[in-house]
Order: sequence, then C-alpha cells, then structure tokens
Amino acid sequence: MEGRHLVVLCQLSFGNQTIATHALIDCGAAGIAFVDNYFAYHHRLPLTPLQYPRILEVTDGCPISSEDIIHVANVHLSILERESHYSCL
Repeated sequence: MEGRHLVVLCQLSFGNQTIATHALIDCGAAGIAFVDNYFAYHHRLPLTPLQYPRILEVTDGCPISSEDIIHVANVHLSILERESHYSCL
C-alpha cells in the first residue's frame, strides 16, 4: 500500500473466542467494516449468507473487481489504541 494509512490494533470477539489483529481505517468507507474471505474462514468467523449479494463500488461509482459480498460476519470489534484524535482528509 502506498502513502500513509491509519492501522489500529484491535480485537474481534464472538461467542467465547477473541482474535487479536490489525484493522485499516478507511475514512471513505460507508460505515461498514469488511474482512477478507481467507481471514474469515481461517479464524472461523460466524458467517451468515446474505439473501441478496452486495456489489461494492469504488469512489467513482464503478464496481470493484473482487467478488460480491455474499456473507455477513456478526462479531464485536474493539479498537485497542489509546484515545486519540485522527483527521481524515
């Protein structure tokens, strides 16, 4: 990845399991967190099939070249960084 990015230490929790990992904060995202398919399957995140696939679009409105979103993972995300103020431009 080029440029500067905001990466935070975090935990994903579900059931009695907790996973320590890192998250890339995307200030332009639509209020939804995304996780890679491999990460979800590797860590056995609880996946629920969506009734209708979701197509993601990049900033210019074009669909992304990766697969459609067909599952949702209901997990709790805790950011472990100390309280800080970040500006997104």
